[in-house]
Amino acid sequence: MFELQTELLINVRNYVTVCNPKALQNTKDALHNIMAKKRDVLYDVGDAALEVDTFQDEIINAILKVEKFLKPHLKK
Repeated sequence: MFELQTELLINVRNYVTVCNPKALQNTKDALHNIMAKKRDVLYDVGDAALEVDTFQDEIINAILKVEKFLKPHLKK
C-alpha cells in the first residue's frame, strides 16, 4: 500500500510542478518525459470510463487486505 501512496504522491507532485507557471521550462519538459513513461494514475472522471483502472484496483485490494487484518480486532 505504501508503494501505491508513493506513486500517487509523485504523480501529484509532478503534475502540480508541470502546471506551475513559475516552474522552469526545462523542468516541465523533463517531467513530461518522465510522466509519459509511467502509468497514468491521475485522470478526469470521463477518462476513467474509457480504460481499465489498474491503479484503483490495486488500491482497493490493498485496502481490503488491511480491513481483513483489522476486522477480527475491532469490536462491533
